[in-house]
Amino acid sequence: MFEISDERLNATEAYKFYLQSTNGEPISQTKFGRIISKFATKKKSNGGIYYQMRIKH
Repeated sequence: MFEISDERLNATEAYKFYLQSTNGEPISQTKFGRIISKFATKKKSNGGIYYQMRIKH
């Protein structure tokens, strides 16, 4: 669903994509962030949180 990349993906957009792509119950954004942070680099900026990854096409 996601892959490590030099591209930046906004955390909110990543979470929305995750919800659209799964048939299971939604998880909290906090839990999602903890899971994603295990394999993608988390960065903070004035615009919010983003991860160094991209959505697989």
